[in-house]
Amino acid sequence: MKHVVLTRKAVLFVLLVCLATFLANSKLEHIDNRFLNMWDLIFDMLYHPYYQLFLFLLFFLFVLSDICDDRPITLYVLLRLNKKSTWLLSKIFLILLISTLYTLVYLCIITLISLLLYGYSIHWSPGSSNLYHGELIGHIQPVTGFILLAIRYVLSIWFLSILYLFVYASADGYRIVKAVSVTVMLLVINHLFAYRFFVSYAPFLYIHNGYLVTLRLNENGFQSAMVLNAAAVSPIVLMLLVLWMRKSKLEFGGS
Repeated sequence: MKHVVLTRKAVLFVLLVCLATFLANSKLEHIDNRFLNMWDLIFDMLYHPYYQLFLFLLFFLFVLSDICDDRPITLYVLLRLNKKSTWLLSKIFLILLISTLYTLVYLCIITLISLLLYGYSIHWSPGSSNLYHGELIGHIQPVTGFILLAIRYVLSIWFLSILYLFVYASADGYRIVKAVSVTVMLLVINHLFAYRFFVSYAPFLYIHNGYLVTLRLNENGFQSAMVLNAAAVSPIVLMLLVLWMRKSKLEFGGS
């Protein structure tokens, strides 16, 4: 925890999120501030098709490499423990804990800056219909939409983290390269392929925040959104089960 949290990467992450939030706010200047509120900036950050994949998730890959990368001493630690299960449990626990904290920091920074700039509100602003998230107005309240996005952010980073660990622990060489390649490929696929493709053929690989479009496209939009979240949970559970069943065959100690 100390090695991961108290680093320059953590400080850089906070600075990048603050900078990105202020830049997103500057893009809203074409609309009079009197017609905007906190939700416009929050959804402009959280519902944006690029920020989630290429700021939030992509940056976390650098954190994952610190968590998963074994130092040479790991071999000696495993000899003393005589249990690979202890190593695996510690990795899983730390990854899920750090990724959750990472998500909370991200959401809190964006929400706090939005509150400071616009004050508190529980309704959509009059200018929301002219923005990217305007398609959600009339289908969901902003607080509920924020909760759905928060759930998606947590699930997406858990998915990415466990996938990284799965590839890293299963590979027999060039582990970091293979783990990074697979996870980046997943992000690119989520960016390139449309919502309808994933819903029809691979909902279990769909971690994009654009899933909220289901609120507009489906009569029971909230239920459909939760089904897509459940679909994202299933591969996480499957990968954890496979890792646990294969723990005796996993390779450790060197990248």
